[in-house]
Amino acid sequence: MHSLAVSLLTLVIVILQTAFFPRIGLIIKPDLFLVMVIAYTLVGGIKSGTIAGFVLGLIEDLLSGGFIGVNTMTKALLGFSTGLIEKHIFHDQFFVPSLMTFIGTIINNLLYMFIIHSFDQRFTMFPPLGKLMALGFLNALLAPLIFSAVRRIENHYARLRMGNLHTQRY
Repeated sequence: MHSLAVSLLTLVIVILQTAFFPRIGLIIKPDLFLVMVIAYTLVGGIKSGTIAGFVLGLIEDLLSGGFIGVNTMTKALLGFSTGLIEKHIFHDQFFVPSLMTFIGTIINNLLYMFIIHSFDQRFTMFPPLGKLMALGFLNALLAPLIFSAVRRIENHYARLRMGNLHTQRY
């Protein structure tokens, strides 16, 4: 059941990212894959974040038609590095997912540009700072919604597992 709930949330994210946002004519489109990686890292820790980063980055790579593996690498590294500091922050503050998502957006995009630039010298090294900041703010605005959904899913299934453990003991 847990895998089904996570898969459905991922499917909603994929549909929004690939079908909805491109059609509504936004100049800057949010990176829901990145927001979900940060959410899974804050909720589940380093292992969960790294796995989410790898899987969601691979999905993004396969759907984007660009270099295969770049989003996979950057999102997995983002999940891992966020997981390293996840233990040292208090997640229940409302602004923490937004702040982490804003910072993660900047780091992810700079890392992405660095990797792409290393393969293709014609590619512009840095995106316009204003666009990068706007993307960070947009992702940060969406972070509490996705963080809340991920936390509810994980908490629900954690309670179910704990209930199963208690019933198996007796």
